[in-house]
Amino acid sequence: MRMPVLRTILAVLVFLFALEVLYPAGQSPGPQVYTINATSMMTPLSLSGSPAELTISRRGPKEVVDSVIAPSPAHPKGIHATDFFDLQAHRVYMHNFTYNTCSWMNYVSAEMPNYDPLAAPVPASDLARQKSPGPPETINGIPAKAMDVATPPGQPKVRLWVAEQGHFPVKAEMTVPGGKPLTMLLVKKVSYDAPPQSFFVPPANCNTQAQGEMSSTGFSAHAEANVEAHVSASTDLKTGDTHAEGSARLVHPESGNKTAPVRSPSMGATEPNATYRVTDVRLRLVPASYTGPCPGHVKLVGEFTTNGPGTVWYRFLAGAVSNSPEGKVVFTQAGTKSVTIEGTFRSTPRVPQASLIAIMEDKRGNHGTLNLSSGGVDYNITCTEQDTPAMMKH
Repeated sequence: MRMPVLRTILAVLVFLFALEVLYPAGQSPGPQVYTINATSMMTPLSLSGSPAELTISRRGPKEVVDSVIAPSPAHPKGIHATDFFDLQAHRVYMHNFTYNTCSWMNYVSAEMPNYDPLAAPVPASDLARQKSPGPPETINGIPAKAMDVATPPGQPKVRLWVAEQGHFPVKAEMTVPGGKPLTMLLVKKVSYDAPPQSFFVPPANCNTQAQGEMSSTGFSAHAEANVEAHVSASTDLKTGDTHAEGSARLVHPESGNKTAPVRSPSMGATEPNATYRVTDVRLRLVPASYTGPCPGHVKLVGEFTTNGPGTVWYRFLAGAVSNSPEGKVVFTQAGTKSVTIEGTFRSTPRVPQASLIAIMEDKRGNHGTLNLSSGGVDYNITCTEQDTPAMMKH
């Protein structure tokens, strides 16, 4: 079924598992004061399937990322949001101007998020190991060298342009087998002048704590990696349109229909070489949208697919309407099973999306960090008459 909008997401997993650009914790190899203008499909907001226009302003331990996404069928109003990272306070403040919401989350990394190109330089050892398809190029005034990133057979191919000075990513392209290249990152301008101090002030009255934690590589809950922003996803790009094909899946927030992106072979398993794993996670909301007086109720329906027997651990990340419950589902053989929780919303959600993560447990009942995620699903909830802050009912 063809969709009118291209929805292709390539995020940090490509770099972490294929390129290994994440430098050691606590290391700060790059500059600490700068402003970057870029177009990116590698931010959490790009789960909407549209590129974000970014302005990244940094002064030492503080950084402001201003994101603008153009209107689309999934988001008729577009999106304008600002994330304020404070490494000293260990917090990130998330201010969504489009929906007039603001919340904060614990930030547990010592470095800025990896979708800040200057915060994620490519190690010299990786540069020496990768193949270059040609001579150096100049991209928006930045001398850079292209490199083809080694990826597993059948997976999307990645080409990265790395700045000759600073070794930070200037441009990134992904190409699905048989498809056209899609630009995932393009740095347009870099300035090393200090941004105004007035930029680095937490949003006023931003007192609501969101569920989970954030690190430089994405979101997490109870120390479990939420790969919501780390999923490489694509479809048939031969025509520039998107359609469900094979294991490539898409999200249409308004219909609630959900399909899963192309998965890394290790995703959804406690160990990368595990025999059985979770191969697909889906989440839909019933109703798919709501506008009216509140409180109101919503059902979150999760589906899990495995390629063999085992026990699947799961967690709903839905703090706006629930307490983000977790649980287990036992599979005696490969197949699909579902779970449903009920939530209550008493006001328009401050965090406008929910998601679901899952992973196969090992024989001792433990699970690691290679969770598979449904990706973000919009609540599409607007309260015309609001009650007290959202509470859980399930």
